[in-house]
Amino acid sequence: MYAAFFRTFAEALTGNDPICLATVVATRGAVPRHRGAMMWVSASQTQGTVGGGQLELRVLARARSLIESGESGARFEVDLGGGPDSAGVCGGRVSFALSRWFGATDHARASDMAASLQRGETCIMLPYESGDTEPLVLEPKPLLLLVGVGHCGAALARLAAPLGFRLAVFDTREDVLAAPEYETALRLSGPPSALKVLQTERHLQAVLLNRDYHADIDCLRVLAELHPDYVGMMGSKRREFEVRSALPNLADQLPHLDAPLGIEIGAETPEEIAISILARLIGHRRLKSPHSPPSQNADPHKES
Repeated sequence: MYAAFFRTFAEALTGNDPICLATVVATRGAVPRHRGAMMWVSASQTQGTVGGGQLELRVLARARSLIESGESGARFEVDLGGGPDSAGVCGGRVSFALSRWFGATDHARASDMAASLQRGETCIMLPYESGDTEPLVLEPKPLLLLVGVGHCGAALARLAAPLGFRLAVFDTREDVLAAPEYETALRLSGPPSALKVLQTERHLQAVLLNRDYHADIDCLRVLAELHPDYVGMMGSKRREFEVRSALPNLADQLPHLDAPLGIEIGAETPEEIAISILARLIGHRRLKSPHSPPSQNADPHKES
């Protein structure tokens, strides 16, 4: 997400040409992207997206106009109300801030931001950097922890990579972690206490895919100490009952436990189940709710 974006931004700033950073700073009504969406624009390249279509074409035009004019920044609004001069029919409005970046100082700042975000640190862009009127908070990728790996874990690892997650995997069987799907992940093995190393500024989202509920119980005891903002557990309603019965204080310690995990799409294959789980995780991230609602129609026979 932001780390990769600012890495390419910093690379582009090594040249001798100015670059415009375009940021969504406010929205009203139905819009394709929201506050914090970014793209950078040079005379010949772009990276990122602020919504596509006519909306993005207008941003490109304004950004390149700013580069040519030598201005340091600008703000403007794009109407999506469907009128003669609108850029779409979504019905909302999007406010953009443009800022001109150039030279060694700006390159160093972009490089520092990329490195900080890669380390899992939150970054604050000051108004003069984004072109906005107030600071903009940039959060690192959330850490997706897969607890217990198998067919579904491998599918999740493959599909989660382009969706903005930093991946960690845990299994008591060290040999299964050598699979190519986990090559770039933080790999943990041993007893559940090994999870305690995951003290991080990143938002922690854990998915339990263990083979039996006794392993879930042991891992949940440790996860409660890490204060994850989301925990999902695969399995039947019976399995959930057994786990909650064994951990009577679970509701207080892990109020965000979502079980059975996933949204109902009739999933059967590991890849389909992974999509169901990732849809739940994306909803948790984007809808900004304290926790995702329980899966109303999740198949109670999956991974029981």
